[in-house]
Amino acid sequence: MEIIATVTGILASLAVIPSLIFVGIQMRQSGLATRMMTAQINTQIMIENFNTLIDHPDLAAIFAGERPREDIS
Repeated sequence: MEIIATVTGILASLAVIPSLIFVGIQMRQSGLATRMMTAQINTQIMIENFNTLIDHPDLAAIFAGERPREDIS
C-alpha cells in the first residue's frame, strides 16, 4: 500500500509540470496580445494626429517649424 501511495504522489507531482508549462505559454501569449493592442492604439492615435495636421495646414506649418507657435489661435 505504501508503494502505491508513493507512486501516486510522484505521478501527481509530475502532472504539475505540464500544467505549469501551459500556464507559462498562456501568460506569454497574453503579454504578446497586450503589446499588440497597445501598438495598435498608439498607431490609431498617430493617424488621428496626422489627420488633424492634414485638415489644418496652418497647424501643420507650426508643427513642421515653418511658423512660430505664437501664430496659434
